[in-house]
Amino acid sequence: VAVIEDEITPSDATQNEAFRKADAFASELKGVAEFSTKAKENNLSVFEAKNLTTNERRISNLGDARVLIAWLFRDGSVGKVSAVETVDDTYVVAVMTDEVEKGFKPFEQVKEEITPLVKNELKAAQILEKLKGKTEDLATLSNLFGRDAIVNSSNDLKFSSNSMVSVGLDPTAVGKAFSLESGKRAAPFRGENGILVVESVNKTIAPAVADYNTYKSQLTQTANGKSSSAISDALKDAAKIEDNRYKFY
Repeated sequence: VAVIEDEITPSDATQNEAFRKADAFASELKGVAEFSTKAKENNLSVFEAKNLTTNERRISNLGDARVLIAWLFRDGSVGKVSAVETVDDTYVVAVMTDEVEKGFKPFEQVKEEITPLVKNELKAAQILEKLKGKTEDLATLSNLFGRDAIVNSSNDLKFSSNSMVSVGLDPTAVGKAFSLESGKRAAPFRGENGILVVESVNKTIAPAVADYNTYKSQLTQTANGKSSSAISDALKDAAKIEDNRYKFY
């Protein structure tokens, strides 16, 4: 009994024919609309990638497509079609569909992104207004908002922590908690993930540190590790260097 493995790979003739078709497709195109129409007529796969930056390496489900990124920022213009490029084992033709200038994006481009943020701002204002002047216990306050309100406790919160139970990552909430004396409550405030009312049940003051040398060594090592890159960045900023390598590599 023998096992024979025969790898199936495209011949030179097949590759040449595929390249010829891709080149003929690219040479006939003018503009984005024609690109989409011709691709559909030829039963070709069309992939879309938005908000590409100079540091990108991948486009959609293609592999290392850095050659297309370089073309986009070096020679591309809206509606321009690229020559045939080889990405891994695939022949690719690209078209530049749009361009965003440096600076603030137009409102229509960020509308969907900022709408939830604006809604949260308005909700927060309404909730804070509803809580204004309320002195009831936390359980009673939570009843004002039904299942959307949660009362929870943290038995071992440390000042070095960045998060709280049921609150999540929220350094501001931790800071508020440690600013309170035992038995005191902070005024309602907006945290990272919602409106919070923090109440201190008991605060244990940490003992004084007798020797800070360990912390000093850690900070020194961290600073030394960052110094070389910081010096390099400072020299670049002072020299007003504009890095255009992304157009070629």
